[in-house]
Amino acid sequence: MKLFLFASFVLIVNVCFSQKDENKNKIDKEEEACAEKGQYTTSAMTNCSSEAYLKWDKKLNQTYKSLLSKLPSIAKAKLITAQKAWIRFKETEFELIKFTYGSAEGTMWRPIAMDKVKELTKERALILEELLEILPDMYLKD
Repeated sequence: MKLFLFASFVLIVNVCFSQKDENKNKIDKEEEACAEKGQYTTSAMTNCSSEAYLKWDKKLNQTYKSLLSKLPSIAKAKLITAQKAWIRFKETEFELIKFTYGSAEGTMWRPIAMDKVKELTKERALILEELLEILPDMYLKD
């Protein structure tokens, strides 16, 4: 069983850090460099994912504020409603991650749990960033 868990851990590490370089953004590259520096230890991977999560959260909030300042009133109200709903979802999802991965046996689940939290935040940040990028096209058409 321990061999299976270790093999699973190694597989997850490889999947997390084996994306093609051109598909990675700055935060992903920094996280990978951080993990390599820590030689992919459980502690280093958890800390690196935690740092990346904080960066994604900051990016998400900056993008959200930028979107709010540029959207017309109706779209702004929809964004606020959507963001509040996403925050409720995120908090519930974080609790689920905490109680499932957090209660699993073995330290390898810590970096996996932190990576799940980071990925959820990253996904929302990228969605908002995409909206911000296409905004001129949406509202400047005749």
